[in-house]
Amino acid sequence: MPVNVSTQFTADVENYIADKTLPIARRQLVVYQFGDPLELPKGRGTTYTATRFNRVPLPFAPLSEGVPPVGQTMTFVQVSATALQWGDKITLTDVAELTIKHPLFQKAIELIGLQAGETLERNTFNNLMATTQVNFVNSRANRAALVSGDVINTFELIRARATLDTLGAIRFDSADPTDTKKDAGAGEPEASNSPRNMSHYVSVMHTLVEADFTQNSDVKLAWSYSDLYRLYNDEAGEWGGIRFCRSNLVPTFTAMAQIGGSAVSGGTLSSLRPTLRISTRVRLHLLALASCSRLTKRSVSSYHPSRDLRTMSMLALRRRQLIWD
Repeated sequence: MPVNVSTQFTADVENYIADKTLPIARRQLVVYQFGDPLELPKGRGTTYTATRFNRVPLPFAPLSEGVPPVGQTMTFVQVSATALQWGDKITLTDVAELTIKHPLFQKAIELIGLQAGETLERNTFNNLMATTQVNFVNSRANRAALVSGDVINTFELIRARATLDTLGAIRFDSADPTDTKKDAGAGEPEASNSPRNMSHYVSVMHTLVEADFTQNSDVKLAWSYSDLYRLYNDEAGEWGGIRFCRSNLVPTFTAMAQIGGSAVSGGTLSSLRPTLRISTRVRLHLLALASCSRLTKRSVSSYHPSRDLRTMSMLALRRRQLIWD
């Protein structure tokens, strides 16, 4: 007896695609909010210059009758920053908009909006990373000297806070004058009752670093008796005059084991076959390239960026462009 099975009718199967698209991974935009936005007037170029007048030295001796003071020379320092224009676009053809199930133009608006905010966050981190002051926990000499167990702790944070206070660093949200003279009997507002009125420093840390910090025994004990006020995006809490914000966009470093080479004698150049070791950094690089460009189907071991990277051409008579700058 003839039996009709499903494989006979595969050409008549209509594939199902869900109307709702899947969400993408979340990113926490934190550090950009702590900067001061600046504006350059039209027609004044792209360089912003700020000026600070330095303190004059204190007098080293009392005045003598009839003798005028020696006097001081005023000095100042200037710092400059160059305004840069950042932007990008997504180009869609009319054919793509008419034939694809999901609304590409609306998705392009959503993605380009996310890109704009993340670019500002990334650029802010890049500027912070350009500074030369780097401290390592447990008095390690450099990043390569870090070992398992070298995590952020209360001692390192209090030392950093004390250093900033010693240097006279301006606290965030501080309304104190340059020289603060406080009444000994006035006291400070209690942080647990009015945290918004307390000037403080801000620490932006990676989520994994914040996880290490919350496991500190002193922190766990203190926080078990306190109430955490979340004033900023993704705030983790406060400790020792520092408020912590977590972010998964904080730049990270991946350590790789040192490769010990050994000399080989004999053989000829023609008999040696070059190989390519793919490290974590290279894999991430290839992944980033694959997300915006198309690679050839050759093996990874023969990958060459300048040779195998092909820019996707945009072939259409009519295009819709979405641009931000």
